[in-house]
Amino acid sequence: MHRKVQNLLALLPAMTDKLSNWNSKASIGFIKPKVSLTARNLYGSDAWKAKTRELLTRHFGRNATPRLPLVITGAVASSDTLMKDTQTLQQWQEAARQFIAIEMELEVFTLQHEEPKRNILFSPFEASATS
Repeated sequence: MHRKVQNLLALLPAMTDKLSNWNSKASIGFIKPKVSLTARNLYGSDAWKAKTRELLTRHFGRNATPRLPLVITGAVASSDTLMKDTQTLQQWQEAARQFIAIEMELEVFTLQHEEPKRNILFSPFEASATS
């Protein structure tokens, strides 16, 4: 990530007044989506599915306590490959604890926008129900 973007992200906590209500429904433009927590939508080991269901239920279940989105900064692992192998994903999580997310779309965007001639500064924003 470009140093200017890193510096800006480091200042986010001090910019609370300027960014007030950034996470409101009116600012974002839509409400939190509904999530179907049926068994057919989950895959992996029984333990993995149970943990995933618990986290999603906490944020999207019938009795979920509503809250506005939060911002955290951290390293994101990215690839241009869809990962559906939960065992490999668990190995990645154990080996690289500094990652706050693993996803597949940022890599393609980064490859397209980090060409030296373009000189585009960007900061990816990821949404996660587990935060």
